[in-house]
Amino acid sequence: MPTSHAIAAALGCALVLQGCASAPFDLGGSEQVELGTSEQQALRRAARTLRDTVAEQGWRVETAGNSGALGFFSRLVTGEGDEANENPAETPAMAYITSDEADAVSLLQSDIERATRLTADVADAADRVASSNTSYEQDAINRDIARAEAALTAARRAKSYFSDVSGQLVTQEGDGTSLAPVESGLNGLETEITRLAASADRLAERRWASGSANVG
Repeated sequence: MPTSHAIAAALGCALVLQGCASAPFDLGGSEQVELGTSEQQALRRAARTLRDTVAEQGWRVETAGNSGALGFFSRLVTGEGDEANENPAETPAMAYITSDEADAVSLLQSDIERATRLTADVADAADRVASSNTSYEQDAINRDIARAEAALTAARRAKSYFSDVSGQLVTQEGDGTSLAPVESGLNGLETEITRLAASADRLAERRWASGSANVG
């Protein structure tokens, strides 16, 4: 016959296990509850906004059916080469140009300006983190670097996409005279991408300096 103490202990364990089972489990990591400094929070917001915008707007050259490992294995099974997916009318660039929006050139210029602003926001935020006098933990600065680099990848994808759209428009128009503002916009976006890459490097230097200080 179990004693009253054993029964109480068993009930206590059961309640603890029930509480653990019913508690929400965050598979997305600790970023949602991570506090950090105001500079780090600004970097997170800016990087997330850029990444989400690029994904939501579909600013990437790859088609959904022919990108990544899935497309690679599909081509292995079917024996089809890249030429099987080269119909210009089905590319993301042509879908963009033939969308219901008013003027493709004006739309493209506006989207490039938007991507440029978002990229500049991330670069500015990363610079503020890198130049801050705050003493960051290694894990925190590692996460900041990862955010900046993920945003950099998104910005580069967007630029490749915009360049592809621009190339299609030049093919349609012949001389491409009306695309001079677009080319200027692409150059501006490339400038901010280069600046963001430099900001990510400064964050890496900040991590190295912090690690050296801790070792010393």
